[in-house]
Amino acid sequence: MEASITARLNTMLIGREEVQIDERGRVVLSKKKRERLGNPFFLGLSQLGCIEAYPEEELVRVVMEIEQADRLNIGREAYGSFFSQNIFDDQKTDSQGRLVIPQRLRDLAKIQKDVVIVGSINKIQIWAKEEHEKFEADPLNYNRDYRAPIEQMYKIMRGQD
Repeated sequence: MEASITARLNTMLIGREEVQIDERGRVVLSKKKRERLGNPFFLGLSQLGCIEAYPEEELVRVVMEIEQADRLNIGREAYGSFFSQNIFDDQKTDSQGRLVIPQRLRDLAKIQKDVVIVGSINKIQIWAKEEHEKFEADPLNYNRDYRAPIEQMYKIMRGQD
């Protein structure tokens, strides 16, 4: 394998872990995920309804995509608003590898106790275990009523609708 491919593989956020959230709203991230995510990082709500943890460079990529759309594009405004109002910046893990998930995100993602942490190549998804099981059972239709308007905003922003 080429060195550049190996280097990229060594930065990908992959794997699946099950943890529990503690009474302070903290979950433990594995050492490998912490190292690859970096400190600080960003937390946000995904179009699926789970929480996503973004390394800085991934958040910059998403923001640049939004900024490239015409300022008068209603899809840009709607999607940009959805995305930015649900982002928490300057997130860090403590010395024990714990991440505090803001209450707003815990509520929106329906996280109460059992949590599934999934690597998603360039970000981490943080799910309520029950919701992740529903997603895995039918990913194309999971949370469809919630996802449809967000996907529509994105398509309009990209000039695809």
